[in-house]
Amino acid sequence: MSNESAVVLVHGLFSSPSTWDPLALLLTQDTELSTKYDVVRFSYQSPQWNWRPSKRVPDFNTIADSLATFVEVECSAYRRLVLVSHSQGGLVIQRFLARMVGQGRGLELVNIRRIVLLACPNSGSELLLLLRRFAKFWNHPQERDLRPLSVAVVEAQRSVLKNVVFADSIGTDRCPIPFAVYAGESDNVVTPASANSVFPDVGTLPGDHGSILRADSTTHRTFTTIKANLLLALHAPSPESSRYANRMHLTGGRTGLIHGGLGTPLMKVTTTTTEGRVSLSQEIEIFDREAADLWIHTSKTFPVTTTEQGDVE
Repeated sequence: MSNESAVVLVHGLFSSPSTWDPLALLLTQDTELSTKYDVVRFSYQSPQWNWRPSKRVPDFNTIADSLATFVEVECSAYRRLVLVSHSQGGLVIQRFLARMVGQGRGLELVNIRRIVLLACPNSGSELLLLLRRFAKFWNHPQERDLRPLSVAVVEAQRSVLKNVVFADSIGTDRCPIPFAVYAGESDNVVTPASANSVFPDVGTLPGDHGSILRADSTTHRTFTTIKANLLLALHAPSPESSRYANRMHLTGGRTGLIHGGLGTPLMKVTTTTTEGRVSLSQEIEIFDREAADLWIHTSKTFPVTTTEQGDVE
């Protein structure tokens, strides 16, 4: 780890982390990005065939849980994450987000500042659909979720739209994260209609399903688009700071975080900000259990004072 931020690359069906080689090289060579972002790649098994009965091809839920572990363990030191996916990788990210908010783990998503989907089959892929459906000898759990109107995909997407894309506050069951969704202009594997689906912030990039990733220079529009998204994420306010900003007031020289304006604070914390040789300390009162949990999770510090309502561990 050399930077405070990381871009996490998630590959697609029948692919591997090496599919990102051209873009990863450009990202690490760009002087503006390389001093801000580390490039990390999430890998999962996606073979075309599985001949070994002792092994199984993981389904989307398993891969999503693996991504959750990867973010929690491998990316724990980063203050800011941007997840960039290709094809099926976008559905994996959505399943991960849906499962996180569904399990009451929305507060753990605060470091994810942006999601970028490239050629993601949000409404499925119809390429060779009849052949795929009737190939009884080929039963692939990942391919099944790539079919149009997959119930599991639709349910995950509905949760992501409600609790992530259009969320207006952070909580255990929600976390606002902006999505940027792009289709390939000559892609016949995932059409623009499927890639864009119902997401509000959409666009189109040159290339088909594979060549959309093969950026060969810093002027290639796929690279410049990803770079623009990464720079936007650097300057976007964090969800927790927006939550605190909406609930702060000044009283007697102290900053109080209030819940209904009444009652005894659940805990008190002291923050210190240093600029040059000047340090400024202030005491913050937290009246809300969810806000207290959020403070502990994001600051990785413990309250210096707790009240009669009980300690917050």
